[in-house]
Amino acid sequence: MYTYKDASGWHTETVDAVDPIYYTSIAVDSNGYPHISYYDGTNTALKYAYKDAGGWHIETIDSAGQVGRFSALVLDENDYAHIAYHKETGGDALRYTCNSSGSWDIAILASGGGSGYGRSGILLDGSGYPHIAAPDGWTLAWFYKDGTGWHTDNSLADYYVNAGTSIGLDSDGYPHCTVQEHSFEPWLRHVYKDAGGWHDEVIDPGPEVGATHSLVMLNDSPVVAYQGGDFDDAALTYAYRDGSGWHSEVVDGSGEYKGWDNFIRLDGNGDPAIAYSDADNYYLKYAYMGGVPHIVYYDNVVGVTGDVAYGYRAGGGLWHLETVVSGEYTGVLARLILK
Repeated sequence: MYTYKDASGWHTETVDAVDPIYYTSIAVDSNGYPHISYYDGTNTALKYAYKDAGGWHIETIDSAGQVGRFSALVLDENDYAHIAYHKETGGDALRYTCNSSGSWDIAILASGGGSGYGRSGILLDGSGYPHIAAPDGWTLAWFYKDGTGWHTDNSLADYYVNAGTSIGLDSDGYPHCTVQEHSFEPWLRHVYKDAGGWHDEVIDPGPEVGATHSLVMLNDSPVVAYQGGDFDDAALTYAYRDGSGWHSEVVDGSGEYKGWDNFIRLDGNGDPAIAYSDADNYYLKYAYMGGVPHIVYYDNVVGVTGDVAYGYRAGGGLWHLETVVSGEYTGVLARLILK
């Protein structure tokens, strides 16, 4: 399902009726049309859907075995798609594909147990080259491309990646990632690189935090959404770093699995917007301060009613929510983009 808001309110469209669909990622092109990568669970394939003036179009990118989980999508300045994803058949592998040549060119970036297994983060630098943070053999790795080809930095092997990762780049081109670290506590950490090498710091010292998490950069400082607390008493939590350290606030809590599979973006004013699942109530929720949201999500209506909800935080005050649509498991694996 794809939902967006305009001056007349919320609108929802069915993109692909195959069931189930998981691991969606979304971007909006220069004409305001959505592009979506996702895993077709029926055909175990990576698919790509995009909209134009003629409506929705669907392509199968990769169907060689069980492939397409954990997709992460970004569009370049020419509206070509860059996607990182996982292939399971034949052994775990992290793959990357792009359609800038007119067809889908696929590169294998890593292979072996745990490679690509978990949400990856992908973005483009100022020169249009892709950067990917992803599990490589269950530990964190940074994959990046330049004029000479692909490179891999595996110097983060101390970080066991339990629930995937996300990535942002600062103005010097250095990566910033979030990880839920299982080798030692606290669990949720900010891992970043500068001219001196790799560093890490604690975002939240609470136990069992960060089962899911996402990161963006604002003025070279990381902004993070994550699931605070354990699964039975969780809360969507928002954190940012300034000169005095990390600060956090609860956006929506508490409840079972609340804040699961969150995804954060910033609007043009630098205000946060978060799409996330309230699995306790089968809600897809959206919390924001501004911008025009576009959300893609999984909607499986099987007897128990849940809601898609929308929220906003005005002037730095409280977060507010409103209902958009309903359905059991609605909101699982939601992704968000701001127009």
